[in-house]
Amino acid sequence: MAEAQIPAATPTPATGPAPRAAFATDRPLFVDFGCGRGDSMRVAEKIMRGPGAGIDISAERVAAAREQGLDVVEGDVLAFEERNIATAAFALDLVPELEGRRALETACANMLRAATDFVILQHLCFDSVEALLARGVVAPDHLARAVRYRPRIADYVHFVQQFGARHEIVGFAAFGMGEVKVEPCGLSGLGGAMFAMLENRPVYRSVRIIMARKASARFQTALRRAGTGDALLIWEAPGS
Repeated sequence: MAEAQIPAATPTPATGPAPRAAFATDRPLFVDFGCGRGDSMRVAEKIMRGPGAGIDISAERVAAAREQGLDVVEGDVLAFEERNIATAAFALDLVPELEGRRALETACANMLRAATDFVILQHLCFDSVEALLARGVVAPDHLARAVRYRPRIADYVHFVQQFGARHEIVGFAAFGMGEVKVEPCGLSGLGGAMFAMLENRPVYRSVRIIMARKASARFQTALRRAGTGDALLIWEAPGS
């Protein structure tokens, strides 16, 4: 794979790297970036079959998570510098809050450095937007929430192509998950070649991305634990 330089994202001035000592657990099973008040950590706990730690940029959300007894610290995924501190790293519904693909690539790189085995990301499936329009409908979940960035599976493929060798990525997968609730788009007579091709394409509420490091066995473990939904794309490095 060809390598390229990841431009450094500008960290949020009020936060910085979360020091390893700040976690109550010396080596958590996972780190959940953008953990909020802790709901996403419950999802990660089920996948990892044990407790982990969380990081969030909001002091208010961190305090709320700590009130629930969760091991959470304040910090920013774009400024995180710790390496190999947990088996896995998670980011659930975080990526659409970032400022574009440059920030996505920085976040993925920092998460891969933080995890020894694999990274799991999940958010709304923006790849479904055009296919829904081809049917004359939209998904309120995809449109009602204000987001800064609408990542596609192709953005993650680009990241693996450009930076996979540097981060020793040996496996990548994307899964479509969940049923989409739809409503009429309000525009009659939509048509065109693009819509004709997309009309019968499956649509999903969410997409789950898995990237594993160094060993095929780690990728297979991640697939067994988190490979739910429809497999949209799976790649494994030859000889890994």
